[in-house]
Amino acid sequence: MDSYRSWEDFLDPEPQPKAASREQSATASEAPKSIAELFDNPDVPEGIKQLLRRHQQLERDLKRCAGIPVADDEEDPDARRKELAYPVFVHSKKTRIEQRKRRRVMERRQLFEKRHLEALRLERKRLLEAEEARLRAQAERERRLREARLAARRRREQARLEREREAMEERLQQRLMRAKQQVQQEQAVQRLQEKRLHEQRLEEVRDQLRHQRIAQRKEEALLEDRREMAVRKLEAKREEFARFS
Repeated sequence: MDSYRSWEDFLDPEPQPKAASREQSATASEAPKSIAELFDNPDVPEGIKQLLRRHQQLERDLKRCAGIPVADDEEDPDARRKELAYPVFVHSKKTRIEQRKRRRVMERRQLFEKRHLEALRLERKRLLEAEEARLRAQAERERRLREARLAARRRREQARLEREREAMEERLQQRLMRAKQQVQQEQAVQRLQEKRLHEQRLEEVRDQLRHQRIAQRKEEALLEDRREMAVRKLEAKREEFARFS
């Protein structure tokens, strides 16, 4: 009977770090209980609870990334559901008083901002109206000044044009007198040339008439010679006909 050994006798002795890891796991298993108590405690602010949830989620993500298995019992389904659910703020008497105070402060601030904006709008409107009035007055002054300058420039231009017109009329009168004299001289020269041309044409006509008379006399003489010759031929033919008959 003393030589009998069970299967536990064949196991290797567990090292000391294993015991330490067990103690760490035991403390780790106790930590979520304290955190759960913090979650259930209504005196703990909501911001701290959110930070604790974020811490737990990051710790689980680190374990998964490191390959450490995460037991299903480590995650509380109710806590997981609360974590994924939309956070609902639980009011208390103190929070409601604070909420009313904040609401009054916000209303006063909005009213002040509204009045301030209205005052700014009225001030801006007044400044714009004053600026528009100033710009209109300045534009009116500039318009009157431009009109005065234009009138003075127009008067100077009219005076200059009048002087130029008088000078131009004087030059035109002088040109007309010179042109008239030149025309008279040209007309005299033209009359003289026409007279000479007329005399030349008369002389040419006379020469033509003289030549025509000479030619006519020659033609008359030639015709007379031809008529006499025809008469002689006719008499000769009559004589010859009378001789044969």
